[in-house]
Amino acid sequence: MNGNRNLKYELKRSAALLLSATMLGMVCAPQVAVAAQEKAQARKETNVTAGASSMMLNSASTGLEAAGEDKDDPWGTRLLAKVDDSVNVRKEAGEHSEIVGKLHKGDLAQIISAKDGWYEIESGDVNGYVSAEYAVIGQEAKELAKEVCKLVAKVTTDGLRVREKADGNAKVLTVLNKKDTLEAVSKVPDEDGWIKVTYDGEDAYVSADYVKVKRNYGRADTLEQEEKEKAKAATETSGATTTTSGVNSSDVYWLAAIASHESSTYQGQLAVAAVVLNRVKSSRFPSSVSAVITVPGQFVGASTIAGMIRNGLSQQSLQAAQAALAGQDPTDGCLFFWSSRTGHAGVNIGGNVFWK
Repeated sequence: MNGNRNLKYELKRSAALLLSATMLGMVCAPQVAVAAQEKAQARKETNVTAGASSMMLNSASTGLEAAGEDKDDPWGTRLLAKVDDSVNVRKEAGEHSEIVGKLHKGDLAQIISAKDGWYEIESGDVNGYVSAEYAVIGQEAKELAKEVCKLVAKVTTDGLRVREKADGNAKVLTVLNKKDTLEAVSKVPDEDGWIKVTYDGEDAYVSADYVKVKRNYGRADTLEQEEKEKAKAATETSGATTTTSGVNSSDVYWLAAIASHESSTYQGQLAVAAVVLNRVKSSRFPSSVSAVITVPGQFVGASTIAGMIRNGLSQQSLQAAQAALAGQDPTDGCLFFWSSRTGHAGVNIGGNVFWK
């Protein structure tokens, strides 16, 4: 624990030094089938936001070691990539050092040490250094996570009733099964054991005993993992995985994953899947399902989809994806959607509003 406290102390000290230097003008202004689905689309390393951390490290922090998370404040030694897409993780602390992995938007890492404007981190199977220029730590990372990483409630039993109010006698809005997910409004249950969630665009409630609520953090990829994504994406694009019916064997999984991510109802999931397919048919968007879904700034990254497929998709979302592939489209050709909460004009389906 002493090492952890030392790391926090030095990070704060570095922030103070940076502020002082700025005032003096001394500082110059970054899931063969299901298995093949897991990480099928490579992310492009473009449009990296130069989101410089307010806690840039100076040489005084060299060699400091983190002794693991502080149970009282786990974010004290956590880091989140502040990028539009990805940032390199290098073998050593230097911009010319060998690249050993990629840390993507929404990926969480544990800080091991801090050295000359670089953080040594662990994330997934990656261990290396990330420039502080493209990362945020501590409270700033925690706040960014709230913006870019969804809070979700994953159902742990079959037959879970989603109710209109936090009351066992309240109206049942729908019944979900194991592995279905809902967007959670709160992580901590109320005093009666209810978790507030979002269903069909409105607040709803589920028993905390039958859901697991967590934030969807990503993890870094090694270069080998990244290359596998690229190879699978290339195979998919070339049509090598296309079935005799003309449907790409991975499309149903990608569609089910993104549909489940964006809506909890069957109709809502069908509508989302239909929009993705409408985009594939449009000359304004990429010509494959995976490419449409992973366009920067549109939906989510390949790692999020891979994780959802790896963890298992609900039968409801798979049925919705299959129905969309069969030609069903409740949106009547729409190409866009936002949450109904935005008030945007359009057709409201499953908590989202759709328009052309």
